[in-house]
Amino acid sequence: MKHLNSHQLCVVALRTTGKDFVIHEMRELCVIPVSPNLTPEKEYLPFNVVFRPRNKENCTPRVCSKEDYLFAQKNGLDSDILMTGFEEWYDRLRLLPKKRIIPITYNWHNQYPFLMNWFGWSDNKYPDLHDFVHPSIYRDILPIAQYWADLAYFNQEHVPFPKMGLHSLAFRLGVKRPMTNSLLSYCLYLLDVYKQLTGLRLPTGVDLPLRYPIEIDYFPEKEDGDDDDNGEL
Repeated sequence: MKHLNSHQLCVVALRTTGKDFVIHEMRELCVIPVSPNLTPEKEYLPFNVVFRPRNKENCTPRVCSKEDYLFAQKNGLDSDILMTGFEEWYDRLRLLPKKRIIPITYNWHNQYPFLMNWFGWSDNKYPDLHDFVHPSIYRDILPIAQYWADLAYFNQEHVPFPKMGLHSLAFRLGVKRPMTNSLLSYCLYLLDVYKQLTGLRLPTGVDLPLRYPIEIDYFPEKEDGDDDDNGEL
């Protein structure tokens, strides 16, 4: 992809002990390098790690169950060890100087603060997050879907995505939910949704209204998932 200017697309997802980045913390992180044809890079292994939570009292049950917490306590590693591992993994990507990861994600603004907390907002304990992840360029499924819905609406076309929950978007794009609960499977699910979403026919220049290459039933009687999720946290 020439327009990436040698930056590296990666699917990025994380799980936390709650939704408030001030009091909660990451408990799992997965980063998968992506090839130009939107498939996982075969040359690089994913960075898929579990953090050991520091504060049990700050776990939100709907986000981090007792079983999730115990799993992280048993299998997780300290932040310092994982930071060293991330730096070593990142070096293996062999990116050019000043080139960084461009995330493919869902609801990035909810996940970004947790990554910033890991790296540190202002201290010098760890390298700056923006040395590794581009600070302003990312591929977020949520606003992309909102764009398609707005474009269709203002051109008096059928709105393809009346609901913006990830599973609802996936259902309408024909993407099946992951068979397992692993974060790695979730990342591959995100990648498939993104690939299908970018595979919709774009209008060329001012060739509007928006038209689709095949007939699509936008409002089936029964749907697999009309959810209201905010990303994998």
